[in-house]
Amino acid sequence: MSFVGQALNCTCLVLVAISVGIFWANKQLQSEITQLNSQAETLKIQLENIHQTCEDKVVGAFPRIPATHIVTHNDTQVQGLDMARNVTFISLYVADNKDSWSCIKNQVKSIKTAFPNAKILKTVVTTNTENIKLVSGVTTVGNFRNRAEALNKAIKQINTPYFFVMHPNFIIEPKGSDTGIEWLHHALVVTPGVDIIGGSVLHSNNELVVPCYSLNLCNWTITQKYEYKRSFGEIMICDEVSHSFMARKEIIAKFNDELFDKDLEAGDYMFVDFFLRAKKRELTTANRPEVLFVQQNLCVLQEISNAANMENVLPFARKHQVMQFKNPENKIYSICDGSRSTNICTTENMLKDFKFPNWYNDGMFAYPFVIKQAIHTLEIVSEQMRKASIVFALRGETLFGAVMTKSILPWGQLNSIQLSVFGTKTEITKFASTNGYKHNVNGDTITLAVQAPNFSSSMEVEITIKSPDNVKFVNIRVNGKLYPTPSDPIAALKKEYGENYLHGKDGKTDNMFSCKVENHHACMPAMPSRGASTYQENYCEI
Repeated sequence: MSFVGQALNCTCLVLVAISVGIFWANKQLQSEITQLNSQAETLKIQLENIHQTCEDKVVGAFPRIPATHIVTHNDTQVQGLDMARNVTFISLYVADNKDSWSCIKNQVKSIKTAFPNAKILKTVVTTNTENIKLVSGVTTVGNFRNRAEALNKAIKQINTPYFFVMHPNFIIEPKGSDTGIEWLHHALVVTPGVDIIGGSVLHSNNELVVPCYSLNLCNWTITQKYEYKRSFGEIMICDEVSHSFMARKEIIAKFNDELFDKDLEAGDYMFVDFFLRAKKRELTTANRPEVLFVQQNLCVLQEISNAANMENVLPFARKHQVMQFKNPENKIYSICDGSRSTNICTTENMLKDFKFPNWYNDGMFAYPFVIKQAIHTLEIVSEQMRKASIVFALRGETLFGAVMTKSILPWGQLNSIQLSVFGTKTEITKFASTNGYKHNVNGDTITLAVQAPNFSSSMEVEITIKSPDNVKFVNIRVNGKLYPTPSDPIAALKKEYGENYLHGKDGKTDNMFSCKVENHHACMPAMPSRGASTYQENYCEI
């Protein structure tokens, strides 16, 4: 074979080898590509799951609001809405109030100027039918003796998809402005999961308020706190908003046609009650802060949530079984405040008149005034004993509460304050007589009946007489004040309650502790004993 032929053969062999190598490399590459595609698909699924998890966390509390329903400022959308056709305006005229006629005329004028063909229902509150005046272009629903009945009657006559309740003291902004109420209508249309929506309030003193409050019932207290749960574009999700608001007609059925309670006329608590019941019915309430309601100078708002008119909110307290009201400024008012406190705040009265559950027998936190009375009783007696040079220390449930919560134990045996006195019976009987306390002697135990100021009944102080020999003390702080305890308070608790001392007196029973009133806001959690739970578990925010 010639040299050329050999060269050609070698070249062919090299080309074949290269082709085989390329074939196998391509096959290997295709396998790796297939593997990479599979891994990419797996990664895509994982990312989608992560995204869905994040989305679920964002809107999980608001399942009726899809994440895509984000409210934004869209002039084209709002111009296509027909407010006059889709919304019924409800204007409340309190005829017996001074300047009310001027207020409602201005209110109706603001509506008619913005929406000339608007359907307006005027509902009248009066005790004198001669006070009734007609307003051109407005339908008068009727005359009623209170605001709740007047509003409920008007709401029953709604035949539009939406309705708008106007607080009598306010007017609306002109149509076409960024602060007009058409933006409330727009939010309800583009966000089907929202049921009720309000706006901002400009008071006559030029104070701007964006009403967006949470409403929480906890341990005999209702807390109204300025906070929103979530924002969706330009709306804020709240529990309570302005008392001028727009809502869907469908919500009426959720309230059995009675949105407002006629027994809650004091202040504006019928509105607070409405929003609280809306929350319990899982309706979604929102605020669109750009919308503005302007208070008229002559129209005065009713003051709520202060000590001077606490007696007026007793119907609300009975209905929702609360004794304390905490407002957005963090001030707490109680139905026990005021001149009638001694007649109202007794355990007997809570059970018979208010129909409240028995806090101890039904597994609940103690009534707030019971805890307050125990704190004051401890302060009074300890101060008197110090002045009388009587050596004492905290004992029993009183010591247990000091160790557990630095306060009086709100779920313990609050029928008495428990102390040890290192002295003689004679010292204590003399002390009782000097301070005018009725007392009972039973062996080494002396029980005093201590009447603290501003409380209608006395509280027992259970004193155990002990030897004064070789006694050492440490101080522990209770409600900000120092009190003596045995030098080893934990050993003292173990001696009284055994090794299971962290359960307190309840730990001595084998009975499972549980609340007997289902879903009550003052319920304690089910547990082997009250003391077995933690401070965090037992205290919602007040």
